[in-house]
Amino acid sequence: MKSFRTLIPEPVIKTIKKTFLYNLYLRRQLSLRLPYAINIELTNKCNLSCIMCPRPKLKDLKVGDMDFELFEKILDDLRLFTNWNAGLTLVGLGEPLMYPRLEDAITLAKKIYPQIPVILNTNGVLLNKERSYALTRLMGAGDCIYISLNASNAATYKWLMGADKYDLVVHNTKQLLSIRKTSKNAQKMKVNIQIFITKNTSASEIREFKNFWTQSMLPHDEVSVQNIASWSGVVDTQDLGSYAKGPKRYPCIQLWTTLAIDHLGYVYPCCGGFAPQKDSPLILGNVREEPLAEIYSKGVSNIRNAHLNDEYDSIPECANCDFYAKYPNIWIRNRLPIIGKKWI
Repeated sequence: MKSFRTLIPEPVIKTIKKTFLYNLYLRRQLSLRLPYAINIELTNKCNLSCIMCPRPKLKDLKVGDMDFELFEKILDDLRLFTNWNAGLTLVGLGEPLMYPRLEDAITLAKKIYPQIPVILNTNGVLLNKERSYALTRLMGAGDCIYISLNASNAATYKWLMGADKYDLVVHNTKQLLSIRKTSKNAQKMKVNIQIFITKNTSASEIREFKNFWTQSMLPHDEVSVQNIASWSGVVDTQDLGSYAKGPKRYPCIQLWTTLAIDHLGYVYPCCGGFAPQKDSPLILGNVREEPLAEIYSKGVSNIRNAHLNDEYDSIPECANCDFYAKYPNIWIRNRLPIIGKKWI
């Protein structure tokens, strides 16, 4: 039986999400679950060099894999986040399929948190038949594989991703969709295929991309159309296309919804923190040294308050970041200075 959500046409859903009542609903959700999305960087190794990714531009990047013992500790620490339930996303600045114990990590996460969705973001280059079978055996209802195809043709793909792998990733993606059909449990898993909007992307190109992939997808799958983000100003989006022409600045919702941990154990309040400046205030602590809940609770308040007071320049990464525009503005401009904050 289909859920009520699946019966609502997508244009209607987009309209609803722009309403004041929907923003109030989001605020209510935030008050109940803080944070509710967890990002864990299993590795920052990568087999591509994408121009819209901060990774190739970071100097002195310590490349490596997360110790599996550290991953186990993080999962154990997450028990204290009693309201966490939106998802465990296994990605950072690297390609998760390069992590040697990826299947072990997913198996352990599903064992400890069987009700928590596992979300995997991959560029699809290594998503061969063997890996597709392995992932479809491990993942099911609520879980999701995001495939960053990012382009609708080989030329744009090579420009964005720095490699001539478009046909391979298309093949691998089709193969995954086909293999998923062989398992009733895997069919409940969601597949999301992503394309970026660049300065050269036409509306017809987006339509053709959607039409091409939806023919092979299940009703709960999705084609995701994304803008290119600046990643705290590390990526120069001027010649790519970005959120730069978006709405006037407002507090970033990620600070209330997200907790991110890199492969060395450093903790951040947002995904943009994966590309920090040296000694960044976005580094809340290290999970090797303190319990995760303590790091988060004592470290995130000052950053949130800076956003609520429009003091984005006090945090260099936030000053140059456009991630906020990816999410709706759920805040109300405060016209009463006595309250103390500019957004409530």
